[in-house]
Amino acid sequence: MWKEVHLYLIIMRNVDKDRIYYDIIKSGQRLRKLRAEKGLTQETAASYIGMSIAGYKKIEYGNNGARVDTLLMLAKLYGVSLDYIVYGREEWLFDVILEGQPEAVKKYITAIIKSILDNLDILKDSVKEENL
Repeated sequence: MWKEVHLYLIIMRNVDKDRIYYDIIKSGQRLRKLRAEKGLTQETAASYIGMSIAGYKKIEYGNNGARVDTLLMLAKLYGVSLDYIVYGREEWLFDVILEGQPEAVKKYITAIIKSILDNLDILKDSVKEENL
């Protein structure tokens, strides 16, 4: 028993705590900023992920953490990675795909993807207006 506890303590001492620590206050601040950038209300964001407005507010204000499935839905809503919401790192899938490419190529592709996402938002808005 003591041998297992000692081994556990040695392993935990060697774990990079920045990689496993989820700061719910900073995460909430990032979510608040992302929501404002999208021009959404807390009610709209809460409705999208299927939770109460009170529950969503607790996540944004850093009072409660969020479940992984909730964080994944928020990442999809705001067009960011889960890493960005949880850790504040802006790592995208194409970073992995384009590993080794020059920085200029990565910046160019980032700009293209952001432009596509912006155009999709415009398209969604125009479709909504047509349906009214």
